[in-house]
Amino acid sequence: MKLKLFTPETCGHSYTGKCTLNVNYGSGVFTFSKTAVQQLKLKPGMYCIILQDEASPKDWYLKLDKKQGFQLRTANKGESIALLFNNSYTAREIAKSIGITGNATYLIAAEPLVVDKEQLWPIITSSAKQKGAKK
Repeated sequence: MKLKLFTPETCGHSYTGKCTLNVNYGSGVFTFSKTAVQQLKLKPGMYCIILQDEASPKDWYLKLDKKQGFQLRTANKGESIALLFNNSYTAREIAKSIGITGNATYLIAAEPLVVDKEQLWPIITSSAKQKGAKK
């Protein structure tokens, strides 16, 4: 008998309990983990702006806003409630900038950067864990 091991580490997802953002490139759904919702103090109805550093195209950031951006909404997932928004164009641009295909989960920095008095949360693109990558 030859047994194959399936654990979070061997299946490509080992960010359980971490502050993460899952991006589905097909549907353009951006889903925040429960930890991200708590850490960033996200609420339904808030807005999220995605920013790319044009001088360093692999660097992406989240900015929270009360008036503009992609509006966060809830989606029931079993007993927990996820916060998400959709935008397939932005999802594809992130993938293109870092040379990946398929869905990915990214760590979000534990602390925001402050740029021009604005809080920007770095999306750590080098942390991308892919699931269902296209060949």
